[in-house]
Amino acid sequence: MGIIKTKQRIESKFILNNLGLNKVLLLTKKNGFIRSFPNRKINSLYYDNDQLICVKDNLGGITPRSKFRLRWYGDLEKDKNNLQFEKKIKIGIAGYKEIFKFDNDISIKDIDYTILGLQKISNIYDPSFLPKEFSPKLICSYERQYFENQKSVRLTFDSNIKFWSLRNKNLNVMSEIPSFSGFNILEFKFEADKTIEMLPIFRRLPYPSSRCSKYLIGQSKLYRVKYI
Repeated sequence: MGIIKTKQRIESKFILNNLGLNKVLLLTKKNGFIRSFPNRKINSLYYDNDQLICVKDNLGGITPRSKFRLRWYGDLEKDKNNLQFEKKIKIGIAGYKEIFKFDNDISIKDIDYTILGLQKISNIYDPSFLPKEFSPKLICSYERQYFENQKSVRLTFDSNIKFWSLRNKNLNVMSEIPSFSGFNILEFKFEADKTIEMLPIFRRLPYPSSRCSKYLIGQSKLYRVKYI
């Protein structure tokens, strides 16, 4: 299996504290959103170069821009994790992903997660997908709830968001104390032709939408730099 390209969609994110959660969940239920997938834990290992070009492009609002991550599901150090490498591309207000899924028998415990290692495992040497000058920077882990309405608008709710530094280039981080985001993220995902019908829902939310990158939040929390 090669690289899979997803359809373009808009992602609108909202930062919520625990007090606003019940109000938001009630609002989404009234607008026809029901649970569409079991809750699960998501883990992402983010990559960047030494100049942090992904951070700078995001802060500058440059498009197109890309973000690179290795993603897996379930426990952070689970034996089988459904590993996949993702390049997330933002173009204007919309975006899409390019995804490579690794064989199911590959474990996060055993994989060489450097770009060179991922190139060898995937047999993909395209520098636009696996840039050789990039290296792992941080791990983000969170719990996700999934909802969807009859018009195929997806809604996810991410909580217990936490980060670990990779200064030592070691994925065995569970014994270390993580840094917590301190808030939750609500995200609507929909195609551009549904934008107008989403506006009434957005207006009823207790908080405005926000440019909210978990990678930037992690950089800010771990290295005490004010990106957000």
